[in-house]
Amino acid sequence: MNIKVALAKRAKSMRQEKNITQQRLAKLIGSSQSRVAKLEVADRSVSMELLIRSLVTMGATQSQIGKIVGTRKVQRTLPSKKRGLAKR
Repeated sequence: MNIKVALAKRAKSMRQEKNITQQRLAKLIGSSQSRVAKLEVADRSVSMELLIRSLVTMGATQSQIGKIVGTRKVQRTLPSKKRGLAKR
């Protein structure tokens, strides 16, 4: 599981645990309900900054966020050798 997906899952579960609607969270983070919906499914258009801001707004600590980030494997985004490109 990549970091963005893990953070998105935690954001959704925190929101539900705190009985906050997507619309209310959107207002708290200065965004829209549709962005919160995209955030919760780790849509590519959602920034890491917005994900983290939503978690912090709902009360997640740096330590809690760090545990999520620190336990996930980062997916490699380097070009594949099959395309004739060397790894950097």
